[in-house]
Amino acid sequence: MIEHTSSGTVVVKSGLPPKVLIIKVERKNGTFWGLPKGHVDDGESLLDAAIRETVEETGIPPNLLKPLCYLDRITYEFYTYEDGKPTLNTKEVHFFLLETSNLAEAISPSMEEFIFDYRWVTFKEAMELTTFENYRKILKRAEIAFF
Repeated sequence: MIEHTSSGTVVVKSGLPPKVLIIKVERKNGTFWGLPKGHVDDGESLLDAAIRETVEETGIPPNLLKPLCYLDRITYEFYTYEDGKPTLNTKEVHFFLLETSNLAEAISPSMEEFIFDYRWVTFKEAMELTTFENYRKILKRAEIAFF
């Protein structure tokens, strides 16, 4: 078994109503709407990794991202195939709530990171559009923490 640790964010833009950033990601198994996240580098804190990944995937400058709180972690399993043999992988993803300003309205998703689109949506819309249930759990926690 291979274990992975990642960090991610729920980025919220203040306003009435506040808006949440969701991203459209393309992977080998398809396209989905989700949240910015990625691997934690050696020696990097979970928060620093979350901010770095958000900057890399969205183009939002780090000075426009204000950490508010730790939200929770999710875990899931998937298989990779090396030499035709299935290998079980477990991933633990830690999420943080970040606030940004209207200056982050126009962002540039990273094709290098396989991010092909983004939307600023309400919490309700984010929960409807997000593909995975564990992301909806994180969005619900973010909504409670933000208000």
